[in-house]
Amino acid sequence: MEVDEKIEFALSLADRMVEEMLRDSREPKKDLENLSNELAKIIDFLKVKDFESSLELSNYLSKSPMLRSRPQKSYGVINRVLREERDKLPADFILEILGYVRRILIYKSMVVSKTHLKKRKRR
Repeated sequence: MEVDEKIEFALSLADRMVEEMLRDSREPKKDLENLSNELAKIIDFLKVKDFESSLELSNYLSKSPMLRSRPQKSYGVINRVLREERDKLPADFILEILGYVRRILIYKSMVVSKTHLKKRKRR
């Protein structure tokens, strides 16, 4: 898999995560920042465990009463998108692709507040 293909795949994953995370969002910047932070934790866990264990962890945390609603939602989004796309994720490049996804989420969190505000003003 070439770098361009990895980035393209990461963009599609990030777009799906953003779309799901921002559904009914009142604070898009905070939601995307949190999504990026929680994905970083899953990436760190993936460095020491396998992909299935990372999915189990994200599923568990999405339902954990110890977490507030925003982190729960973030873990739920991460879990759903990665489960749906796991067959397409090449095992050799999971960490690299998820690293790209995280960078894309950071970028989108910086620009989303401006576009979200513009959309609100139009209404």
